[in-house]
Amino acid sequence: MTTMLDASTTAALVTALTHYRTAESASVLAISHDDTLLAHWAHRTLKFNASGTVEPAAGEKTGQTG
Repeated sequence: MTTMLDASTTAALVTALTHYRTAESASVLAISHDDTLLAHWAHRTLKFNASGTVEPAAGEKTGQTG
């Protein structure tokens, strides 16, 4: 989602997406290697492992919805 962006650009992008998501009651699919950012921003996260299996990210409960 924010690879190679500086901190202020990342913050501006996340703010804009948050505003859009709220204003439009929209869902947003974000793909990122930044687990920390997603953990703070997303309602729900999933992680793909090397075999392509999807599992809840650390701290997620199976079946959790956002």
